[in-house]
Amino acid sequence: TFEFFVFGPYSFIEKTTEGNLNVAFNYYLANFYDGGLFSHRFAGGQDVYTLLFGKQYFNLDGILFSVFPTWIAVLFHKIYIAGLGLIGSYLLARRMAPGSRIVAVAVAAVFPVSHIYLVNFSTNWSPGFSALPLAVYLCVARSRDRHYYLGVLLAAAVLAPADPIHVFPALLVTVVGAAILFAGVDLRRVAAGFAILVLFSILNWHEVIYAFYLNIGLTSRGGGGTGILEAASIGASNLFRMLWIPGSLYLLAVLVFVLGKDRFAYRAVAALVWPYVAFVVAKTFPWEILGLAFLKNLSHYYMLLSVTTLFVPVAARALDALGAERRGTFGFGLRPEVVVLAAALSVLTWYKLLNLGTFVWFGGQSAFFGYENLKDPAWKPAEDFRVVTPFETPNANIVAGFYGLDTFDGQLNINHAAWEDYWFAIVRRDPGHVLTARIGVKWKDWNGKAYAIDKQVRLDLLGIANVRFLLSALPLTGRGLKLVWAPGPGERALARPAWFANMARFLEFRLRRIFDPGELYIYELPRVLPRVFAAEGVEVVDDTLATSALYERIAAVRSEERRVGKECRSRWSPYH
Repeated sequence: TFEFFVFGPYSFIEKTTEGNLNVAFNYYLANFYDGGLFSHRFAGGQDVYTLLFGKQYFNLDGILFSVFPTWIAVLFHKIYIAGLGLIGSYLLARRMAPGSRIVAVAVAAVFPVSHIYLVNFSTNWSPGFSALPLAVYLCVARSRDRHYYLGVLLAAAVLAPADPIHVFPALLVTVVGAAILFAGVDLRRVAAGFAILVLFSILNWHEVIYAFYLNIGLTSRGGGGTGILEAASIGASNLFRMLWIPGSLYLLAVLVFVLGKDRFAYRAVAALVWPYVAFVVAKTFPWEILGLAFLKNLSHYYMLLSVTTLFVPVAARALDALGAERRGTFGFGLRPEVVVLAAALSVLTWYKLLNLGTFVWFGGQSAFFGYENLKDPAWKPAEDFRVVTPFETPNANIVAGFYGLDTFDGQLNINHAAWEDYWFAIVRRDPGHVLTARIGVKWKDWNGKAYAIDKQVRLDLLGIANVRFLLSALPLTGRGLKLVWAPGPGERALARPAWFANMARFLEFRLRRIFDPGELYIYELPRVLPRVFAAEGVEVVDDTLATSALYERIAAVRSEERRVGKECRSRWSPYH
């Protein structure tokens, strides 16, 4: 956890992924949330129960953020995530290979670094996927122990804060896979234990789950079925791309069993094939015939993360079989468990170097509190307004969660389909915008002095949506834009290596940004509609009119009003 405390409040956070999601949302809940059902802070007004995870009854990360400064809350989160993974995988490995502690230590050391979600990118899942080995140990490996249900209750308490929609499908697949691997499992107890885990999760999350159920049909997530061949190729790609560390050890372990003529090879192969089959079935099953069509909209590839846990008992048994008393050592006098431990340390070193590069290139937690001109009220009008942050410096969720500004480009867990379609129109229906709310840099629109933002986005549609300010890391040009704040000398937040005499000067700039993120250009848009306004008239359109054409009609009406000199603002409702 070194990089998460090395500079105190200026320490590392993977800002491009996790720093803008639950970290921002938990801070918002602890400092800004007024207790209402809806939030206008993120993306223009969404049900706060479906914004991001954080509205469950027992939210350990939420407690940390309400008690400690952000960097300490993040650090404590990382410590308990790593601890859960290490302890759970150690116990699971010891259960399969009770004769050697060093084998269990070696395999357990691999687990926390076997996937980015387990430590590096973990704040979105609370205890999440790191709790899977402990849950499997308590609910499957101990199924015939005397005090089995006490262990299940412990697992239920640990997993209750975990994101149920992503974690529990993976947990189900992992529990079944572990039941295949461990001999003599009491399946009735395992089923009852898993039901208890589900019950505790529902008790903690039932309002959020119900909100998701009500909203999923209105959102843009997923939709439609997937063919078997397509699902199979997607599953294979994810297995090899995301899970190469545990997958490689798993396959090497199977090879050990085959060469040693160990019949456990059949169990190991079946347990490895099972998550893949479960994923393909989940992707292709006609859920609508059961009235569960919304399940098509979920990201089923999380099931494949079961491999990060299932490799633990398989690798432990293989290492035990290769013990010095049976097969001697590898070349250079190394025992196989020492090789695995060295591999774990190598991957850990890689992650540290990766985090260092990310830290220097993107900055860290200073983005949460360091943009002084976002805290300065001098440029803020009294009436309600929304903002958009091009180029994700900082991400819009940070702007909303930490600086208290209402955004229209927040990144949510499930976006409302109409809102996202409007965003797609704002970015000129550019198919390159996979996540439509993100306005990324397109350097073809940069002339060396300013960025032509109106070539990339529709400023008129932003104004109609009550977006009054653009918070930009680059100077902008665009029709009607008014500069209301410019960074001081040397305070620019974003720069390219080519803008410096050499790479050393650029790295010096980036190192300064770790402790001071700089300042943003703030531009005011012309002709912005208020948050709520009274209708001036009725425009009739045909029901078959395409959505894109509808937005063009809306923009055209606004343009015509301006052309004939109507002063509608004086007649708009003052209510917000």
